[in-house]
Amino acid sequence: MRLPLIVFVFFISGCSSEQLYAIVQESQRNQCLKMPESYESKECFKNANMSYEEYKNLKLKN
Repeated sequence: MRLPLIVFVFFISGCSSEQLYAIVQESQRNQCLKMPESYESKECFKNANMSYEEYKNLKLKN
């Protein structure tokens, strides 16, 4: 899968956590687009469209 390579490249290039999150979310949205419309695809988009602030808050709660 290309995502780990992308993450690695941006990690070594000094990409911020927020920038990296945006890149991963864009990749997630692209995967969601490939899914047939269903409950799972709606959940996929819900997760892929979560803001970085929402993500950080959720991560702190867990």
